[in-house]
Amino acid sequence: MKIKRLFYKGSKRFVPDNISQLLTKPISLAVWAMDDGNGSKTRCCYRISSYGFGELGNVLLQECLERNFSLQTDLYRDQKGFYIYFSKPSAIELYTIIKPFILPCMQYKFASLTP
Repeated sequence: MKIKRLFYKGSKRFVPDNISQLLTKPISLAVWAMDDGNGSKTRCCYRISSYGFGELGNVLLQECLERNFSLQTDLYRDQKGFYIYFSKPSAIELYTIIKPFILPCMQYKFASLTP
């Protein structure tokens, strides 16, 4: 429950201002990517569905990814809202960072990033 309170006010999800102090370890990044991420079957890229956090929350997440993991991302919007997109170089770097923590049953999400 303690972690939930960091990201929810009542039933509304948000990204805390101190996310860069919370999301610091590759294992945490791996859990997030395995939960909310998906790769493309046809292109070498990756995205994290971060729709519930709005534009400001996604900007905070982008800044955290760059600051803590040196990952460059783009922010896109579709009919559901905003999501974080990793182009080929950043997607490969993301995979390199989190590879030791990817569960075998989640490896399919990273198929386009593996040699």
